[in-house]
Amino acid sequence: SSERNILFIVKVEIKNTSDTRKVATVSFAADEVAKEEKEVLQLFAKHAKIPGFRPGKAPDQVIRTRFADKIKEEWRNRLSLAARDAVLDQDGLRIHQLLKIDPGEILAEAPVEVVVTLDVEPGFELPEYENFEVEVPSDEPEKKEIEDLLESWRVQRANFTVVDRPVEKGDYVKCSYDGVIDNQPVSEFVPDKPIYGKQANTWEEAGAENGVGIPAIIEGVLEMKAGDKKSCEAEFPADFEDTRLAGKKAVYELEVHEVRHKELPEMDSEAFLKSMEVESVDALREKAQRDATAQRQRANETAKRRQVREQLLNAVDFELPQADLETETQEIFRAMVDDNLRRGVGQEDLEKHRDEMYERAGEGGRETVKLRIMLGRVAQKEELEVNKEELTQVIATQAMMSGVDPQEHFKELQQDKGRMAHLHQQVLFDKTLALLTQKASVSTKDNNEEKDQDDDV
Repeated sequence: SSERNILFIVKVEIKNTSDTRKVATVSFAADEVAKEEKEVLQLFAKHAKIPGFRPGKAPDQVIRTRFADKIKEEWRNRLSLAARDAVLDQDGLRIHQLLKIDPGEILAEAPVEVVVTLDVEPGFELPEYENFEVEVPSDEPEKKEIEDLLESWRVQRANFTVVDRPVEKGDYVKCSYDGVIDNQPVSEFVPDKPIYGKQANTWEEAGAENGVGIPAIIEGVLEMKAGDKKSCEAEFPADFEDTRLAGKKAVYELEVHEVRHKELPEMDSEAFLKSMEVESVDALREKAQRDATAQRQRANETAKRRQVREQLLNAVDFELPQADLETETQEIFRAMVDDNLRRGVGQEDLEKHRDEMYERAGEGGRETVKLRIMLGRVAQKEELEVNKEELTQVIATQAMMSGVDPQEHFKELQQDKGRMAHLHQQVLFDKTLALLTQKASVSTKDNNEEKDQDDDV
């Protein structure tokens, strides 16, 4: 037992209210409760300054009267701590979270029962995670990926020249538009997605096949000139990603303000090669091959971790600790609300979709809590720990991404034990997931058919 368990505990009785919720009743003998109250009195008497009495010489009744509330608070705290430690000392009790400690009514001449409510981790068998299987494409990039990468580098270094002519495919067009559906502004249907409603000053790539935005606008600017205005009709398909617009027809008033022609640098131009820090087109292609391969490897590693994560979550089912689940759901829900408010969504619209948002938050909460429990169990089984160097590296990376001084960030974390513990847990779980991914059997997808199709093209 802990040194703080200074009372004689008669017994600890534990009852189950669910698979994960337990209520422990910790009983203390009357004489030990009285003895503890006596020690609290002596503690106050030793330090109390009472007129007419030397330190430590004031009668108990005077101390009780003068410091009644503080004595009772200290007494309750000591009993609560002793009960907590008694519960923590119980063998085979995998405690997830202590929720409440209630010492009830305390009298000096009577036994005391302290009730401790806690959530425990559910009992379950870990799956045979050494047998997990994942499937990813080859790390070798397709020809098209390399060509797309080369093209993206040219686009990043393109010149955009203002032209006074009708818009052609590939031009970048500065425009504005405002849409209505049955005389009601589109922005009122989707206040959180202004791209579908009203834009006062935006750029569109004319005729882009995979452009982000409204296809009717992307196509509508073709053949227009700066200063031109016209109406465009847009029909949102029945399976449109945003159900608020699905199946609806909108009319947009469109105006073009400026037209720019995109001029890509030649692959073999000296300025372009210099900007890419290579001396020849062959060297440039080798760089593209390396970068495309690295992109594939990163994407494959992410895919492997995602597949392992999904297999771990789907392998077993068990009841989740309710308090932790409620807390996690609330945090996800608040983050969703804050994100919508930042994007300009009104309170009325948020309230309309509150139930739907909370349901999604609940799904995310269940997945998060379940994954934490399972990864924690794996980390324990594999005896994984986070060393100081690993934690320091993560803190330094966080500081760099936030643009703050690493030393200051570390000091700030040290002052917040909760944040530091959460970070430590994150690093441990990330390390555990990496181990599971490393243990998984990896197979490579057969891309021969896909390559043959590319060659035919």
